[in-house]
Amino acid sequence: MHNHPGKCHIAWGGFLVCSWNLGRGMVALPRTLMLLHGLLNWHPWGRPFLRGLARALPHHRVVLVYTDACTQVWRRDVGGATVFGCGRDWPYLPGREVLSVQARRVQVKWELLRRECGLAAPIDVIGHSLGGLVARLFAEREPGLVRHVVTIATPHHGTPLATQGLQLAGCLGWGQVLRELTPAAMAEFNREHAPQALRLTSGGRVFTLRGRANGTLRYWGTCGEVWYGQRRLLRRYGTASDGLVPDDSALLDGAVHLGDFPYDHRALVRSVQVARRIAEVLRE
Repeated sequence: MHNHPGKCHIAWGGFLVCSWNLGRGMVALPRTLMLLHGLLNWHPWGRPFLRGLARALPHHRVVLVYTDACTQVWRRDVGGATVFGCGRDWPYLPGREVLSVQARRVQVKWELLRRECGLAAPIDVIGHSLGGLVARLFAEREPGLVRHVVTIATPHHGTPLATQGLQLAGCLGWGQVLRELTPAAMAEFNREHAPQALRLTSGGRVFTLRGRANGTLRYWGTCGEVWYGQRRLLRRYGTASDGLVPDDSALLDGAVHLGDFPYDHRALVRSVQVARRIAEVLRE
């Protein structure tokens, strides 16, 4: 405990968790909500989604962490709500490295954000797609820091589309991380990083959420990848999907499933409805 005139700060596990103004009672600091993007930040967080989270969780600080090498800390207004961030929110630049490198960068950026923005622990983490795997690794490496982990359309068991895209991805410089998303590689990942072994804070849980695409042009994605992926997964592998992640792969043993939504892989992180569903469990 660190004493200051008229105020006490209580430290837990090395992190500031709350403050006490003497004579006024306990004042809780805002809880931190960290968001981790997916592969290449190809499907970035939508403003309606971010605005929905910020408004539904007024006692949380929403923090966007990008897994490129940039360590610049920033803040900006999103529809009247302030969000914090670290890294470049450009498409195709973050999310190119292997999972272990991305998780390490999140650790470094969390420390920067904690110091510069006065963020409090424990924290909640939302990961979209590959970001859900990075979130699992981050929580594993920071025992006792994370309360809840929410994964949106995360390929916990891989996707056959990763196997098909390896040659092209290799030419473009991100073949190694795509190789980690193949079903065989994810089976090994889950053996080495079992979700049951995560040391979350007391009452902490892992949650899953998935979407569904139906092959119409409405579910197009950024450049047709969702439309193509849905048809490929259904016709060749006989599985429904959000266009990129098979239905079963978005689930995880031991996790609480928050539901299925009529949105494709890209649209899930643009939906106010999805943001509000997540906020329901994070408010508890």
